[in-house]
Amino acid sequence: MNYRQKIVSVSLDFISDKSLTFNLQAFSFSNKKETITGFIRWIPKLISNNEEDRSKLKTIDNFSAMTNLNPIPLTKKYLQQIAIAMDINLTKDDELLEDGNGDDATSLGFSNDLDDDDDDDYTSLKNSYEIAKLYDSDIWIKNDDNSTSITVRSHDGSEEEQNPMNSSGTVDDDCDETTNLIIDDYLDPDGDTSLSSLSTRVVDNSDLTESHEITKAILDTLKKQIEAVQAARDDEKQKAIIQLNSAEKRTTELEDKLAETIQRTEHLNAELERLKKKEEKTKEIASNVQTIKYTKIEKHIFYDFLVTKHVLILDYLQRTKKLDDFFIDRIPKLVFEEKRNTYILTLTGIRVHHQAFKQILLRILNLSTIKQRAIDFYQRHLNRITKSINKKLFEVQPNTNYWKQYSKFFYELLKAESTQYCTKFREFIGKKTLELSELFILGDSSSPTVATRQVTNSFMIENSFMNEIERLKHQALNKFIELNISFQRLKFSLKPTKDSITTVKYFIGKIKRTFQDDPKYRGCELTNLRRIPHLLQRLMIYYFCFIIQLPLYESSKELLQQINMNTVITISTSTGSGKSTLLPALLIAEGYDRVIVTQPRRLPCSLISGRVNKTMTAEANPNGENLAGWAVSGDEYNPRAKILYLTDGLLKERLLNDERFITDNTSVNKSIVIFIDEVHERSVNIDLCLALIARMLTNNKSLSNKIKIIISSATLHPSVPKVFQGIKYLKLIEFTIPSMGTLYPVKQFKRPNANILNIVQELYNKRRRQDQILCFVNSASEVNQCCRLLAEISQNTIVAYPLVQSQSSVAQQEYLEKGSVFFSTTVAETSLTFPSLKYVVDTGMINIPVYDIQCKRTILKEIPAAESTIKQRLGRLGRTQPGEYYALYDFDVKLKPFPTPQICQSDLISIEFSLGKSPLKDGLGYLKEFLPETPKKTAIDYTMDELIQMSKSF
Repeated sequence: MNYRQKIVSVSLDFISDKSLTFNLQAFSFSNKKETITGFIRWIPKLISNNEEDRSKLKTIDNFSAMTNLNPIPLTKKYLQQIAIAMDINLTKDDELLEDGNGDDATSLGFSNDLDDDDDDDYTSLKNSYEIAKLYDSDIWIKNDDNSTSITVRSHDGSEEEQNPMNSSGTVDDDCDETTNLIIDDYLDPDGDTSLSSLSTRVVDNSDLTESHEITKAILDTLKKQIEAVQAARDDEKQKAIIQLNSAEKRTTELEDKLAETIQRTEHLNAELERLKKKEEKTKEIASNVQTIKYTKIEKHIFYDFLVTKHVLILDYLQRTKKLDDFFIDRIPKLVFEEKRNTYILTLTGIRVHHQAFKQILLRILNLSTIKQRAIDFYQRHLNRITKSINKKLFEVQPNTNYWKQYSKFFYELLKAESTQYCTKFREFIGKKTLELSELFILGDSSSPTVATRQVTNSFMIENSFMNEIERLKHQALNKFIELNISFQRLKFSLKPTKDSITTVKYFIGKIKRTFQDDPKYRGCELTNLRRIPHLLQRLMIYYFCFIIQLPLYESSKELLQQINMNTVITISTSTGSGKSTLLPALLIAEGYDRVIVTQPRRLPCSLISGRVNKTMTAEANPNGENLAGWAVSGDEYNPRAKILYLTDGLLKERLLNDERFITDNTSVNKSIVIFIDEVHERSVNIDLCLALIARMLTNNKSLSNKIKIIISSATLHPSVPKVFQGIKYLKLIEFTIPSMGTLYPVKQFKRPNANILNIVQELYNKRRRQDQILCFVNSASEVNQCCRLLAEISQNTIVAYPLVQSQSSVAQQEYLEKGSVFFSTTVAETSLTFPSLKYVVDTGMINIPVYDIQCKRTILKEIPAAESTIKQRLGRLGRTQPGEYYALYDFDVKLKPFPTPQICQSDLISIEFSLGKSPLKDGLGYLKEFLPETPKKTAIDYTMDELIQMSKSF
């Protein structure tokens, strides 16, 4: 119809044996005899015109519901609008083009009216050319493919894959610890066989079906244009012939028209020649147009390079060969399609375009491979560091529970930080690769390996992972503190004081500062890591000392500072303050190498040691190392513990006979502490220990940097510190803790000359079920007698238990756990802990062995107890509950503040003999200058004479 063809003859075998004549103007058909007649109708293609489908073509078939679709006919004008708006390649649909709306068709016919239609001829030709461009814009087709790797599909259905690398492969770290990682080993392209044959994998086979459709569309358009021009030319020739035949009848005006017609004919001939040449050139180009699909393109390649550099790639392909304007924005053409987490890339263009694009794709794959190798190298670098550190964490000894917690936190933080660093490097190398990709894609740079190596090394220098190790160690310590130390979850028997809370926070902060500032904790070498378990133990000891809430803890900060600044320190504090249990633990927490604590009796050594181990650990750990141990003559437990409780007699023997006890060659990190406790008792062994220590410090000045001497007592005689004040280079301080009282109130009752058994029965009748009663008498025989008499008087309703020096520690501990009434000598004055002591009954008298030189024998004398002794007995109360003290004496205890030293009233023969046969090779005559109080000269002379006489008899 566009060319005014109204009558068409068509043979339809299924209707008639002869052809039928179709009248396209009347929309009817018939045979020559008109025995067969009918009408034809044009059925337009319907599309949806609702708001959602206005920007795309959605066809409607006869089976689709019309609801909300707003159907309209598909016209060429609408098709052109959609193509311009979406700027995409539309699938050519021959049926749509053949059934297009005739209302938008443009006529290419020429009018016989030379005056009116001359300009229309050229305009129609131009419109025909524009319509041909519209048709040609619809020839590019997308084909589906289900492949999952980069593949070039040819026309015969064969596929060849491009799989240069496996980006998701697992990094093998088995050889990390024995092989030094070099980035060149990862970035060297020569060692990669995955890209060696990549250029041969990309084939040149085209999709011939699509190419034929493209060629057919272009040639059909040109053919129509040529036919239109030929028709116009023939029409003009016919007009010229007619005008020449009637030239005789024409005037000069007609001759001018003839010339004009001839000129137009020549113009049309030139246009026809141009179109023929263009047709030949277009045929040549169209015959080379190919559509090749590249499948299985991985996401990271697609998003990292193809999407971001899409415009650059198209521009580069267009510049590879100059094409006619007819092909601008048509070829080359790239279309992307997602398929099962991969992408299909379809390129339409001539052979030059495909060759150039294959090289671009190869360079992109090579660049992506090098980028992934750099990531793998950096991941191996981080894995090697974390594995090395983890191996050292397992080698650390002692492997305590605290260390296991800390090392677990540290390794978790290390792995998390390693993951963050790897992610950071991925982003960094991705950004740098993208910046450099333009040169690599266009082939302006010969090798991306050098640039990738440089940026990788630069990142590793500027972002050293090892610099984060110290920060992670501190974070692990904070996490350890957060998990193990809490001020809210614990239930205290007594509410913590403000001063104690301030003190424990100070100690925790001190540990943190030490961990951060002390060079010996820096680094991840095994020597550095082995120091951390001891630091964690120190931290927890500070916390456990806070939990038990003993009065000494509030003053511990100042006390520990004084101990650190002085060699010798004397401590005077009330009983029950925690000096025997709390202070040794705090000294270990301060970092002292070892603390040796003396006790005057055997039983307190094991009891106090057990109490320290129980209170200074979070939970029972039979396989763990206990903090404290004990040693007595003939028995010991954990003697290598950091805190060792031993009798003063055993310490005296070590000082006297072991010349290597502490020497110049003794290796210490800080100092060894010798803690002389219960000095107020002034036993012979206590005085000899003080004298031997003073002699050792006097004779060896360098030992003052290796040992600390602590002298502790409830009340201290002034003569004791004078022993060390005479040593000029020693620093000594007397530290007195103000009377802190007791945890619970204690009431005192005077009952002079009352019968002790009557008092016990009276208290027993009013006591509560768990309350305990402790009675002090003067001798072991009286202890046993009172226990027997009380049982007889009460008809065995009251059972009393004896506590004397000769008992075993096991028997004494059993009595303390189950007994309610106790009779004791001085053995119960110190160190023993009664679970529920409520009452103390004190006779105020003690038996002291005194050696009579005249009689040459030891006499047991009953004397009033000194004030210091009374304070010790009174101090047994008020520790676990309110208490009551009953004094059965009527003398003034202040008349005798301190007891007489036993060395001044004992037989000195055994002492002198032991001194003489020791490595000291000298006796009291030499050692007396170091004693707090010296025995009388007559006693020393008598002792020497006796030993001389005894030696003569052998």
